[in-house]
Amino acid sequence: MKAEKYLKQYKYACDRIRRYEREYRDEMLLIDAVRSLSDNDGMPHGSGISKPTEDKAVRLAERAERLVDAKLAAIRIRQEIFDTVHSLGGLEADVLIERYLYLSDDGNLRTWDEVCSSVNYSWYSVRLAWHRGLDKVEEILKSNKYIQA
Repeated sequence: MKAEKYLKQYKYACDRIRRYEREYRDEMLLIDAVRSLSDNDGMPHGSGISKPTEDKAVRLAERAERLVDAKLAAIRIRQEIFDTVHSLGGLEADVLIERYLYLSDDGNLRTWDEVCSSVNYSWYSVRLAWHRGLDKVEEILKSNKYIQA
């Protein structure tokens, strides 16, 4: 696996979480909309749970479980990447952590200007450290068969 692809795994995991959160929220909105329509129809309702309601509850529970699993996976991925990058030390580690593990508010990788500002180095120094850091991560990935899986 290439170093940059490896480092972007956390961003992809966060993207997956956002997608699952949106699916869960949409399912909740759908259930609320159906419930409000059926509650206001003026007809008496039994106390039992209907099959469609049960199906919606099952779908909602499945979405919630998938969301929790995605969050746990993101935590594991972030920790693995952090441990790998932190072992580099120095500016290379700082740059890679700022770039790949501290995402922007919109969920994207931080811009180079944001990284430069965070580590308080020039754009040139940051990009040079980034290249050196990627090379070092690449070496770690080649030597560690467990991280490549």
